Amino acid sequence: MKLLTFISTVLLAGVCAAFAAPGQHEHPAGDVSKLGQVSFSVSCDPSVQPQFSSAVAMLHSFWFEKASDTFTAVADKDPSCGMAYWGIAMTHYHQIWEARGGRWVVVLRQITPVLPPKTEASTGK
Repeated sequence: MKLLTFISTVLLAGVCAAFAAPGQHEHPAGDVSKLGQVSFSVSCDPSVQPQFSSAVAMLHSFWFEKASDTFTAVADKDPSCGMAYWGIAMTHYHQIWEARGGRWVVVLRQITPVLPPKTEASTGK
């Protein structure tokens, strides 16, 4: 009887942890202006620089969904901005609580074929 109680307790704890874990990593977006200043220069169209920097601040504040939307908007405005695609991929890379590989690898493989060709501006040559 003690073994059955123990197994039931372990299973119940596992199920509760599985349902609680995703909620721990979703942080609702609030006021972007309260995230602070980010200086992350990129060789994209200068008009998207403020939006890109804001997306980096969101990323570093664990606002993954909002950051992804913002990086996507940057990529829509400047399709040659490779760093926007990097940002989208980074919103799926949760190295603190996920094992290596997994969703990160899948997302990277999905966006890699759509990257525009390199230009002199993006390679620094």
